[in-house]
Amino acid sequence: MKRRSVLVASLALVSTTLLPLASAGADDKYLCATAAEHAQSLRDAAKLRAALAELLVCARAVCPAVVRDDCAKWAGELQEQMPTIIVRAHDSRGRDVAGVRVLVDGAPLMGRLEGVAVGVDPGTHRFRFEAASGAVTEVELVVNEAEKRRVVPVAFDVALEVDGTATPVGPTAPSPSSEPRSSVPLYIVGGVGVAALASFTYFELHGQSDYRGLRDGCARTHACAQSDVDSARTELVVGAISLGTAVVAAGVFTWLLLRGETPNKTVIAPAPIDVRAVQGGGVFEVRGRL
Repeated sequence: MKRRSVLVASLALVSTTLLPLASAGADDKYLCATAAEHAQSLRDAAKLRAALAELLVCARAVCPAVVRDDCAKWAGELQEQMPTIIVRAHDSRGRDVAGVRVLVDGAPLMGRLEGVAVGVDPGTHRFRFEAASGAVTEVELVVNEAEKRRVVPVAFDVALEVDGTATPVGPTAPSPSSEPRSSVPLYIVGGVGVAALASFTYFELHGQSDYRGLRDGCARTHACAQSDVDSARTELVVGAISLGTAVVAAGVFTWLLLRGETPNKTVIAPAPIDVRAVQGGGVFEVRGRL
């Protein structure tokens, strides 16, 4: 009686051990068969990424040999059929950016660019590229079946770091066009023009006065000294030259004003003007410090 009880207990122990194993084996067979069936449907619908995931399930060692062999064969064929892309991103300066999240038709594809080819389904898709800084760009692409290692360029219109974050903006230096131009040429030309005008006034009036004196005096008797005649003539010539200089200076001064040589806030003391006659003519002189 005791021996019979031991036998019954042993059978019960074996049954509790083998039944879960048998159940697990049945579940594995069901999963393998279901994955193979789903893979075929997904492949026909051009959803190659999802089909490949199912084939990897039914190609496991726990699956029946006939199913496992078919799934492994189909997985190899699907990998040849699936197109792949390589995403290359750069910022507004042309620098590479790796911190970019990629979505295809709203579904995540990559969390970061690693420079490797990634499989995608064939067809027309909307690609969205999100930099870590929040900068976003989108593009619609037609991906062809069996197309391998297609490069997809992505351009962000802002400055970014390699990790996708925004580049810190430092103080910008003023552009050369915004810097005030020197007013020295303007003051020089203006001073020359004023001095030339003063010289013209002096020598013209003085020369005309000497000429009238000679004409109303010694010229009546033809007794004028040649030195007096030459002095009056020289004063008139210097006056004419001074007038021409003043006209040219006025033209240059106007041109400088039109091209932007406006005076800045620097205070410049007026240059004293000295006009005097010398032997055989006259001179004008501008003195001062700019």
